[in-house]
Amino acid sequence: KEGQEFVDNYKDNIKKGHKLKATAKAALASAEGARLKANSVLQSAHELMVSTNALKSKGKEQKAQLAQLTKALERAEALETVYKTTASTMLMAADEAKLKAADSSLQAKTAELKSKSELDKAQKLEQQQHQMSHTAQSLREQSRSAMDESIAQK
Repeated sequence: KEGQEFVDNYKDNIKKGHKLKATAKAALASAEGARLKANSVLQSAHELMVSTNALKSKGKEQKAQLAQLTKALERAEALETVYKTTASTMLMAADEAKLKAADSSLQAKTAELKSKSELDKAQKLEQQQHQMSHTAQSLREQSRSAMDESIAQK
């Protein structure tokens, strides 16, 4: 009997050993699967980090470009103001030159009429000249006032 009991226990232990071995193999296979999944997740995380770093770098570059464009726009606006002011000044100078030319022309005509003894016509022209001079002075003052306003607004 004792011998049979020993043999039965031995056989039971062998069966239990096979079951434990099979369980250990299954656990090992499951662990290997988990390791492979973990490696895959780590690889994905690494790729995401690389992608994120590239996007950050690109964002910094775009921010720098935007800053450069903003500075260029500010310079262009400043130049536009200078050019407008310069153009306005040149237009006023041209208007003043036209008025001076008209004034000189009137003076020449007045002198010619005086030399021909057409005193009535000369007096009328002198009145016109006086009115034009007054108008010219008024226009000069208006032009200067408009320029001062334009500069003050900018």
